[in-house]
Amino acid sequence: MDLSLLFTLLGVIAAWTPFLYEKLAPARIVGKLVSQYDNVGEFRGEPKSLYLFKLSVVSVNHTFNLKDVDIDIRFEKNGWTHNSSINLRQLFFTLENKQRRLNISESSFLNNTCILKKDEPVVGYLTTTSTLFENDKISEIRFLFKSFRGKTKILAFKATDIDSTKLLYDDTIWTIVDRQNHEQGLTGVA
Repeated sequence: MDLSLLFTLLGVIAAWTPFLYEKLAPARIVGKLVSQYDNVGEFRGEPKSLYLFKLSVVSVNHTFNLKDVDIDIRFEKNGWTHNSSINLRQLFFTLENKQRRLNISESSFLNNTCILKKDEPVVGYLTTTSTLFENDKISEIRFLFKSFRGKTKILAFKATDIDSTKLLYDDTIWTIVDRQNHEQGLTGVA
């Protein structure tokens, strides 16, 4: 075999490898947890743990057509709970000993997004409820991104990987509710 032919074949293979890898590699969802809020409340007449998560996510390799997002939460003592993401724009939390109402648009919820474009980060919120387990801590959170084709991509965070000092407390999404149920704008909120 001619040495120049061998080098030519190797060059062609090397040139096509990134293209083939990109076309054949499956989509992956990567991201980080920006904020996490939790509270105890009542949902549909039952006591529940309420969670609001802010995520920054990106679909790597391919665009991901998002149908829904579910949230699995593992507790140290009580194991896994499977939860659906829900849109609760009329959500009230007690934060810093003050009653606050969530104040974000419906387009800010990730489960209202249909397309995660390839390599374009998206920042959004997910809300869920879970069984109330008093005196139990979260050990892992898994976000299950489901496609219209039945594929599921998982973005998971272990509690040991979540540094609460680096999570953002975003006061712009909360409106203080006074005792007479009149809302006041927070300082710095337009």
